Amino acid sequence: MTVLCRCYNQSVQVSTWQHPLIIRNIKLGYGGVPVVDDFNLTVTPGEIHALAGENGAGKTTVLKAVAGLITRMSGSIEVPEDEPNKASRVGFVLQHDVLPSNMTLGACVACAALAADQSSAVVSNQQLLARVGLLVPLGKRVSDLTMHQRQLLQVACALASKPALLLLDEPTAVMSHTDAVHFWKLIQAEVAIGLTVIIATHKLEDILEYCTHVTVMRSGQLVFTRRISDVTLADIINGMAPAATSDTRAIGKSEKRFSSEPIVRISGNGAQLDIHEHEIHGLAGLDGSGYTTWLTALALTRQDGFSVTVRQESIDSKSIATRRKMHIGYIPADRHVEGMIISEPLDHNMTFGQLPYSPLDQWLPLRRHSDSSKASAIVDAYDVRPKDVTRNLDTLSGGNQQKFMVGRELERNNEIIVIDQPTRGLDRVASAGITQKLHAKSLQTGTAILVYSDDLTFLINTCDTISVVSSGRLVQTRPSTEWTEKSLVEAIV
Repeated sequence: MTVLCRCYNQSVQVSTWQHPLIIRNIKLGYGGVPVVDDFNLTVTPGEIHALAGENGAGKTTVLKAVAGLITRMSGSIEVPEDEPNKASRVGFVLQHDVLPSNMTLGACVACAALAADQSSAVVSNQQLLARVGLLVPLGKRVSDLTMHQRQLLQVACALASKPALLLLDEPTAVMSHTDAVHFWKLIQAEVAIGLTVIIATHKLEDILEYCTHVTVMRSGQLVFTRRISDVTLADIINGMAPAATSDTRAIGKSEKRFSSEPIVRISGNGAQLDIHEHEIHGLAGLDGSGYTTWLTALALTRQDGFSVTVRQESIDSKSIATRRKMHIGYIPADRHVEGMIISEPLDHNMTFGQLPYSPLDQWLPLRRHSDSSKASAIVDAYDVRPKDVTRNLDTLSGGNQQKFMVGRELERNNEIIVIDQPTRGLDRVASAGITQKLHAKSLQTGTAILVYSDDLTFLINTCDTISVVSSGRLVQTRPSTEWTEKSLVEAIV
């Protein structure tokens, strides 16, 4: 198990900071190539300090340096002390969890506390899970949790170490609005009793509502640091990107006419979902609402009580390989587990997710299937940074990994695409870019697209039709022009 805290002194009971965290002129990079240069930051006790910037701006890299996960090329990081010569403890909630799938929740929290030399008891562990909003038994295994629940477990593990400083990397990226509000209230309560927080997030409205300070980064360098009271949303957006590229409005949806017969029909729980040629059909619902069953029934395998036809042919008994041969593509929500091999370069990842057509192919090494030219085309078309297809995926930011995975599937010869959380970890500009790519794909090739997102603005801007899922059932289906964010939230909850 990877411990999600940095214990500078294992025997110290953490107390409130007396001095600021000071970062001076640091240079950070991977493989000798700098991605952050001459960066400075001061965080005083009791702040909720946000790092904002486009994908690849260097936010995660800075957090990793503070946590001690990467080595500085130059510069210094001064971590404040609880007592003389006893530096404070730092907790880190990663964007992609490293929780051991075979362990129970209780064991994860207990191990995190033990690693930080903190006491742990069954009752207090259950209370801690409840405090972060994870209302499940301690005996449940990590492998049985949703992505959102694993994120909350990471928060619980980090808090179990009783840190003085908590680092958060896109913690609400997979949370519903309701869960995100609960999360922020928890963070504010912890800060009120002595915690200090640095958070990297693309949710700019959250920065303005919940944070005390914001530092904007662009291309690995500092743009500005300000109090929230002295900054506007426009200031942050303009600081993140040059004025020429800061317009995040998506291209308006073209008027579409759909044929009477759908390409895809999914029937289940007494309802029917149709997707036509050229149509982008969105799903909205809370975590645990059952929306994944509708996605999985089409993309992966038969689901109990569901029936799927493609051009009036049942695919319920079809294998994943057969579905791929039928040009049914799939973009999963968990890019690290289901979407890519992050220890491999971009060009070696081109065939991941596209099952072999020949039985012999499955025995060939992954690198035999590398395709540098196609990977380079995706890197250019989807603005993946840095533009080097020989770099391992784990050296890219989460947002750039996401852009590459989405681009890889959209550029394949798919007639149907199922997408789960396409804009996870993406900034506004990148999200608008994905909207434009989906529009182009549906209009130019006639591709039928089924997409789930917890970003309601994205769904309204992107989809032709939106269905709301609750308890596994479709409760409402309307053209996107008839939905507002308010009406969607009301229907979802």
